[in-house]
Amino acid sequence: MRASQYASEGQQRSAALALKVAQADAFQNFGDKAAPLLLVDDIFGELDPERRNALLDHLPVNSQKLITATAMPWRPEITADAIYELRDRQLVRVCRR
Repeated sequence: MRASQYASEGQQRSAALALKVAQADAFQNFGDKAAPLLLVDDIFGELDPERRNALLDHLPVNSQKLITATAMPWRPEITADAIYELRDRQLVRVCRR
């Protein structure tokens, strides 16, 4: 049986992402104690706003995160150290904490 018969696409993606977050947490807690670098590449289009926010809220606190997105209007506050936008083929820093 195919996985799609047991869960929606968003549920499947959420489960896969939960495993990745758990893996990053395990690397940090049980490995060499170095905080992992997390690369999250535009997965937000596949998740509803509740799941998007839950993912961001559960990323390991001490890890570095590089997150790409086409838009983030669903996130009321952004706690990033820096936010960049691509404008006219130039990377422009638009926000710094």
